[in-house]
Amino acid sequence: MKCFNLIISSLLLAFASKSQISMQTNLPPAVNLNSEVTFEVKINKANYTNFAKFQLELPQDVVVQEVDSKLGSFASEENRVKIIWVIAPSESEFSVKLKLNTGAVAGQKSFVMKYFYMDGDSKKDVEMNPYFVEFKEGLAHSITSDADFVSLSPKAVLPLTTTTISITDLNTKNPEVIKQQVGQLRRDSKDAKVVGDREKAKAEEKVSQADLALANAEKLTDENEKKAALEKATADKKKAEEELEIANRVLLLAKSLDDNANEIETINKSVNPSAYASGGQAAVVSSATTAQNTKTTSGDNSNDDIEKLKSKFESPVVTETVKTNLDNAKSSSKAVSESGLVFKLQLGAFSKEPSKSDFKAIGKIAVKTENGMYKVLYGTFASKEEALKMREQVIAKGFDAFVVSYQDGVRVK
Repeated sequence: MKCFNLIISSLLLAFASKSQISMQTNLPPAVNLNSEVTFEVKINKANYTNFAKFQLELPQDVVVQEVDSKLGSFASEENRVKIIWVIAPSESEFSVKLKLNTGAVAGQKSFVMKYFYMDGDSKKDVEMNPYFVEFKEGLAHSITSDADFVSLSPKAVLPLTTTTISITDLNTKNPEVIKQQVGQLRRDSKDAKVVGDREKAKAEEKVSQADLALANAEKLTDENEKKAALEKATADKKKAEEELEIANRVLLLAKSLDDNANEIETINKSVNPSAYASGGQAAVVSSATTAQNTKTTSGDNSNDDIEKLKSKFESPVVTETVKTNLDNAKSSSKAVSESGLVFKLQLGAFSKEPSKSDFKAIGKIAVKTENGMYKVLYGTFASKEEALKMREQVIAKGFDAFVVSYQDGVRVK
């Protein structure tokens, strides 16, 4: 009987992983209704420094917002918040800070925390047992910054003991559980692709700027100035190429996760066809195959860390001058016509329409649907130089952004 070689470690926890990844939180066991509670989640990630994701699954009627995500990419959708890092923070233990809006519905509610990470070329994840919080009225206190942290216990999941799965092996597994695991793989694939596409565009822009700087340096007549300019442009290009390599590896990861999901689902359908009959869960559409095809270079798939990029986790500083410049640039950008060739800043791409309130710190944005994704766009600029200048202000406000161009309303490469 034919066997399918799968990366099963990308589906279930390995017992060894649980001893290396741990989480704690100071979210209190009881909170007041109609209040805001700021809390932290400490993540001990050991030595894993590659692509990573923290996920928090929420009760139906509560909202969690970002306070400090350690420069990760924060997103919220379907009662779930997540923070994604192309390279995880360098510390073996770090904290993310979040704000809980408790709402008006009383009762005991559960929060489920997960951490996804890469171990070599394998995807692994740790899921904690539900953490229960009582929502009630009349509490005399609220959480403080020095509240005690509670260790979360990992969920006990029996791992598969082989990386080669036959139809006979899968026949003993619960088909609905396998469907849930396939869905999670595809969500992880989508997250990796969104971040990979964004980081690739940013890295390609940096490579282009470095090439321009190299060309300008060659034109300098003063030998000392020329030497200094060439050294700086060469170093900038090397760093940008390293970031581009990482982005391409993240995109390869997205495709690998999606391929695994497809293969596992094919086996599950052949063994358990009744699970996919009417009344069963509809198959999740593959995000990596339905999204716009992205060309990636194979590169080196080894697990070496790129130490030079770890400095990116320094906190940005936003001053009143930056705020003033940003406000001035907002008003000036409105006067540019949308016809002809114009430039805009793209702040993100999402599978579901984002809330414009998430971007209120920089003012009016536009959401445009392209290739099945919701693109968040800001400003209209007559030249690329104006857009790049504005990009610095937007990044200083804590948002990711890169320059895109449109010809008569149609995006061009």
